[in-house]
Amino acid sequence: MAYEVDLWGRLRRGSEAAQATLLATEAARHTVRIALASEIAVSYYTLVALDSQVEATRRSLQLRSEGLELQRARYAAGLINDFTLKQLEGEVAAARAQLPPLQARRTAEELALAVLLGRSPRAIMEDAFAVAADRSGLAAAVIPEGLPSDLLLRRPDVVEAEQRLIAANARIGEARAQLFPRIGLTGYLGSESSSLSDLFTGPASIWQLAFGLAQPIFQGGRLLGEIDATEARQRQALAGYQKTLQEAFREVRTALSTQSRAREAYEAEGMRVAALTQALRLALIRYKTGLLSQLEVIDAERNLLQAELNRIDALRAQRAAVADVVRALGGGWEGFQPTPIAQSK
Repeated sequence: MAYEVDLWGRLRRGSEAAQATLLATEAARHTVRIALASEIAVSYYTLVALDSQVEATRRSLQLRSEGLELQRARYAAGLINDFTLKQLEGEVAAARAQLPPLQARRTAEELALAVLLGRSPRAIMEDAFAVAADRSGLAAAVIPEGLPSDLLLRRPDVVEAEQRLIAANARIGEARAQLFPRIGLTGYLGSESSSLSDLFTGPASIWQLAFGLAQPIFQGGRLLGEIDATEARQRQALAGYQKTLQEAFREVRTALSTQSRAREAYEAEGMRVAALTQALRLALIRYKTGLLSQLEVIDAERNLLQAELNRIDALRAQRAAVADVVRALGGGWEGFQPTPIAQSK
């Protein structure tokens, strides 16, 4: 068994650097996990939105098809002309044409989600995702105000940069300790051979000790160069840590702004859907009283369908924006109390 007396802290600093490097690697692994979880959430919300859009399009198509059958009966009775009937058929065909692209996007998103979840090739080809039937629990989370900036300190990329800076600082102490001689102790089990005993005679021991003390001097130029290189790497790690913090604040601010704008867009689309729903109701009443044509009712239905599709997509964008906020904060805001906002007098 061989031992080295750590008089100058070389081994201790090396151990600190190795531990910090390990923690940095663990933080990098956590970064990948958070990014993967965020991608899965966004992909699932997209899948839910596409299902909702397919359902809305099918409902609209069914209503238009039923109206078309009625108008064909009226055409057979001579109440409408060819031009009106063909226009109605074109509107139904336009609604039907919206469905295949949505279904294709839904299939592509389903396959992308299967890959993110690590499903087998067989499961990717044969299985299908069943989204939640009751989607009331899928409403976008409300981000509290006054979240402390300390949340950014637990971002795994910030932790990784910090640990790499700690490791770089420790490497400087390790490199400087290389300038000092090493003192080793060796213990042997059992009896020593004669040649081994002769090795530790007085003259031999003195010679070895003198050589051990002088060895760093002979390598002084190389060791000093290693110190300079290690200090340069420390400055690089410091710059990387500062850049990581800047990127963290930028990502959080961008995510919060995007989430706020997405919520405003969703609320506006909701108001638009409510208004166009009432417009369609009034259009049907006027159509039954003979004040509007079937084409004008279909036009109101088309506007309402487009508004519903936009509202669904706006909700998807808001949910995705909240997922981006969670990722930017390094895992959300659970366990942190909002900072009270000072009231101006």
